[in-house]
Amino acid sequence: EDLIFNYQYLEHVNNITCIDKAFYNYRIIGYGTLSSKLRKDQFNTDYTQWKILNSFYHKKDLWYDEAKELLYHRLWGIIYDGIFLFPQLKGVGKEYIKSILSIPEITELKQYQHIYPCKKWIKMAILNRQTFIFYLFFKFNKK
Repeated sequence: EDLIFNYQYLEHVNNITCIDKAFYNYRIIGYGTLSSKLRKDQFNTDYTQWKILNSFYHKKDLWYDEAKELLYHRLWGIIYDGIFLFPQLKGVGKEYIKSILSIPEITELKQYQHIYPCKKWIKMAILNRQTFIFYLFFKFNKK
């Protein structure tokens, strides 16, 4: 999507000028668009975008504390959203959550747990890759 294109484009740019005018407007017209549709591959899409951003920051030598916090805050959100999308997805099993918790960057999140606002049990279950905790939570919290 736009984010991937923009960062791939920025890899070839040497100078950037900022202006104070908006020449781009984004509208969500309705349901069924890529941004509004419930998608089973949403976590994979978001995680792939995160990896592109991570790579960009490394390649451009922008790997400062602020960039790390921004990226790891984003990763926390991607994981959280991916896990809590589970009850809405039809036809996916607990392997869905297991695949989210198997990404290698989970170990790096430990030092950035303070930057994402969610319940401590959720953070601990993510950091310890406890798929069954989420599975049980969703099983007994059906509405």
